[in-house]
Amino acid sequence: RSHHIIAGAVALVWALIQFVVISRIPVESQSATEESNLAVGGSDEATTARLQEIYTAIYEGAESFLRAEYAVCLIFIVLFSGVVFGLISWGTGWDFARGFFTAFSFLMGTLTSMLSGYLGMKVAVYSNVRTTISAQKAGWTACFNTAFRAGAVMGFALCGLGQLT
Repeated sequence: RSHHIIAGAVALVWALIQFVVISRIPVESQSATEESNLAVGGSDEATTARLQEIYTAIYEGAESFLRAEYAVCLIFIVLFSGVVFGLISWGTGWDFARGFFTAFSFLMGTLTSMLSGYLGMKVAVYSNVRTTISAQKAGWTACFNTAFRAGAVMGFALCGLGQLT
């Protein structure tokens, strides 16, 4: 059991490190050059303002979506936890302890899944604007690394949480 905790902790720390690397990318447009992959019109300030505007709109939309989705999910989780508890208890000769622990396991799995989905959406939205900024640099390495790190945050966080629960 201790190796699961260690592996989960290492995965979460690695996810945090990747997130910190992403967060150090400033949300400021860089001057377009001939070597840029991203054609940018207008001034750097105008481009930065537009990027911030798009980022804010996507952030608010994602937040609204998650709030609506998780409200429905919570209703389902409460109802289905009761069904799991009842059916497992009944199927084991009214062993309420087994029913409780099975329902509790279901509950922990759903909450871990919801937390992972929430973190994934937040990191994706947070990283998208930074990937766009990185795409203004010459070559594809900076934007690829930013996008890859964003995916790594979600992957390692999900696996780390799975190991800890």
